[in-house]
Amino acid sequence: MVENSIVHRKFTLTIPKRVREELNIREGMEILWRVEDNKIILEPKTFRNLHGRFKGSARYATEKDKQEVETVFLHEGQKNERKTH
Repeated sequence: MVENSIVHRKFTLTIPKRVREELNIREGMEILWRVEDNKIILEPKTFRNLHGRFKGSARYATEKDKQEVETVFLHEGQKNERKTH
């Protein structure tokens, strides 16, 4: 999928609707920015993509435990984001 955006005043961007829907991006979510090979790579900040930055793999008793940890992580991140605005 390829979509266009325009850089607005104060260097703001609007994430195209198709991209938001595809990645389930919601208002208040944090987005990680990376530069690789002269390209900007954006990805929603989730438990899964942060987990991959640590050695080893997390062990959960059940899939439900894993989902609960991710839900709490995302909820806390959104709560902290609201506090800063």
